[in-house]
Amino acid sequence: MALPVAQKRRLQLTPFVETFLDKDNEIPGYARFSCSTRYMRFKSDQHQTPEDCRRIGHALGYNVENPNFMEKLRRRRRRLDAMDCDIPYEYLEEIEVNRDELETCIEADVALFAQEREKPRYPRKAIVRYAPALYGTFRFPEGTPEESAIRMLQKSDVARLSRMISYPQLLVVVLGPGHDVAPTYVWYPPEAEFRRNRIRIRSLPRSMGVTRLR
Repeated sequence: MALPVAQKRRLQLTPFVETFLDKDNEIPGYARFSCSTRYMRFKSDQHQTPEDCRRIGHALGYNVENPNFMEKLRRRRRRLDAMDCDIPYEYLEEIEVNRDELETCIEADVALFAQEREKPRYPRKAIVRYAPALYGTFRFPEGTPEESAIRMLQKSDVARLSRMISYPQLLVVVLGPGHDVAPTYVWYPPEAEFRRNRIRIRSLPRSMGVTRLR
């Protein structure tokens, strides 16, 4: 029986609508750099007065006379305290972070990551790439183990397309086009490399498979 025109249109629009929706799988109780960010925020919270902000802004190279200075610094500090970007040593000095203490926190985060990667995972959804900047969602029954979810993707009607299972704090499982393609596991450990003038932080994937309008 032929589908009504309205239903056909809904089916055609579904991939377009879903391309703007979140497709990540969260892992309750786990966050990369959880110990380190608690320490960073604790130290940062002790330096929040207007005078502190001007001092920190000077150290980071901001024009503190700019009318938008405080808002720009607030956004920057939020990312620095979350270890979400490279961290200049000047910032650590200004908020009185002890390097040995921070390194101990990072070591604890590495140990937590090693524990988390060995735990079973039960994804709720996967990303399907229909075309450039057009993504859909493949949903799994609740409680589906990751290995079963991968087999479902390999046997599904979308097997001819690129697919991913994203856990943005931990891992992205990538499946290229094809029914027999083996998955590639891209891990995101809490990597912090102490370089000459900054701590280099490996960036995390964010909202993979989500198209954003500018």
